Amino acid sequence: MGQADARNGVTVISDEIHCDIVEPGYHYTPYAAASEECLMNCIMCCAPSKAFNIAGIQTSVAIVADDALRAKVRAALNADHVASPNVFAIPAAVAAFNEGEKWIEAFNKYVFEGRAYCASRLENELPELKLVKANATYLLWLDCSAVTSDATDLQKFLRKETGLYLQEGEAYGKEGKAFLRLNIACPKSTLEDGMNRLVVGTKKYIARHKA
Repeated sequence: MGQADARNGVTVISDEIHCDIVEPGYHYTPYAAASEECLMNCIMCCAPSKAFNIAGIQTSVAIVADDALRAKVRAALNADHVASPNVFAIPAAVAAFNEGEKWIEAFNKYVFEGRAYCASRLENELPELKLVKANATYLLWLDCSAVTSDATDLQKFLRKETGLYLQEGEAYGKEGKAFLRLNIACPKSTLEDGMNRLVVGTKKYIARHKA
């Protein structure tokens, strides 16, 4: 992939903002590590905001190995006036990446315990919704195709009937039309409440559409 991109003059911008959020026992491989061609032909974008919950600091990172490409990125960032971080941004990012190992280990353990909880609830109480297997991030994709071909309709129903707000998959392209996205980066009590609403609301939706 990297060779083809470079050969055709295509620079890869790799959004890896969730890269630190990985299931315990698994390891993340960045795009740039795939090959020398990938390394020298990509702009890797990441940030401490997701994994370390410091989005309010408003800081992110662009990693560019190629000198000429890095100069272009630097010029573009400065031209758009987004390369001047606030006084907390750099120290916060450095502290997160250098001192946050215990935090991220505990966070990942908590998140994937939550994912296992969701998987169990769906399997036992709502098998019509299928959890898409993944070993990274706190965003869960729910395959709703056994319930509806238009998950946005289900999403609107859940929000109106239960107050649960999920992200419609169609927002990410037509391939996501039968999917919903669930964010589980929250306390367990909130997750339990959300799953209760999902189960009750979806069952109500199924019953209404069968009538």
